[in-house]
This record gives sequence, structure tokens and C-alpha cells, in this order.
Amino acid sequence: MSRAAGLGRIDFALRRFSGLVLVAFFTSYLVVVAREGRAIWLGDVGRIGGPLAMALELALIALLSFHALSGLAHWAMDRLGGPRHHRIGFAISVVLALAVAACHLPTFYGWP
Repeated sequence: MSRAAGLGRIDFALRRFSGLVLVAFFTSYLVVVAREGRAIWLGDVGRIGGPLAMALELALIALLSFHALSGLAHWAMDRLGGPRHHRIGFAISVVLALAVAACHLPTFYGWP
């Protein structure tokens, strides 16, 4: 198996996993909204629930960002460059997803 094929499998598995996590999260979110009558904004769970909830919420933000950016990268590769640029698109998706999650750190920790 070549490195590109291995990377493609990792990307596929991570995209599927992030999609399933997002479906589970949004389903539970809608249940909470229906039960409570109000929305819990992202960041509230992390601030109220402690360090574990904060880490899980940052992971959720990173997964959401990766899922969206990976989808955009696949769309762009289909239109522009074909599969030979897949490694670059995957790397950009991962780096940007981590950067988006890192941008939320001040909100969770109450930094100015």
C-alpha cells in the first residue's frame, strides 16, 4: 500500500467518524433545545462542565471544522487538481481545523 492510499483511508475514516459525531451531537442538541426550551451555546458546556467538558467541546469544534474543510478540499480537488493534490488538501484541512479550535481557547479559559 502506498503512502497516498494510506492517507486516503485515514482521511475517509476521519471524515466518516466526524460526520457520525456531528450527527450525534446535533441530535442531542435538538433534544436539549426541545426539553429546555432554550439553546445551550457552544462554550457554555465547557465553562460549566469543567476541564473534561472543555476538552470535549474543543474536540467537537475541531471535528466540525475538519469535516467542513475536508469537504471543501474534496470539492476543490474534483474541480481543479485531481487526486495528486490530496495530501496537500488533507494537511491544510487538519491545520486549519486545529487553528479554528485553538481560536476558541480564550473563550473557554476566560482570557482577555
